[in-house]
Amino acid sequence: MIADRQMTQKMYKVFYLSFYNSFTVFGLTLNVRRIAGITDKQVHHVASHIGKSQGVVTLLRGLPYNSSKGRIYLPRESLLKFKISGEDVMRGRKQKEICDIVLEVASVAKQHLETARSMKKDVPSTVLPLFLNSIICDKYLKQLQKVDFNVFHPSLQKKNGLLPLQLLLQKIGKKY
Repeated sequence: MIADRQMTQKMYKVFYLSFYNSFTVFGLTLNVRRIAGITDKQVHHVASHIGKSQGVVTLLRGLPYNSSKGRIYLPRESLLKFKISGEDVMRGRKQKEICDIVLEVASVAKQHLETARSMKKDVPSTVLPLFLNSIICDKYLKQLQKVDFNVFHPSLQKKNGLLPLQLLLQKIGKKY
């Protein structure tokens, strides 16, 4: 509860969203990298961008559940920009404006993902499996785009039964 309050207070700008994720999700990727004995700075940089993207996607995926519990983790700067209150998000009012905010936040995740992928040539192919979680982010962002960034759309709440196969194909193709 205290952590929720502290996070909400700091979520004033989209920048803080990436900053927060660099300390949470990226920390997990960093630990995996350390366990694997990887010390390459470029790998660290790629992992940072993927971690930030994954954190933003996780925030968007959790928005329907969190809003139903009265927790809104969207940047206040965006809420103010589009003249939306947390109550509007919780009640599903002003749907177009909510979709605009989701688009703005999803763009941050997409930007981090594209930056990480642009550095693929600088990363040893042996570490590419560590970055397969970026596939999950990419798939969600594409699904979100198909439903016009309506994060509450029922199709976004369904499990992807093909995900293990998709991850395997990406691993074989040495992609992330």
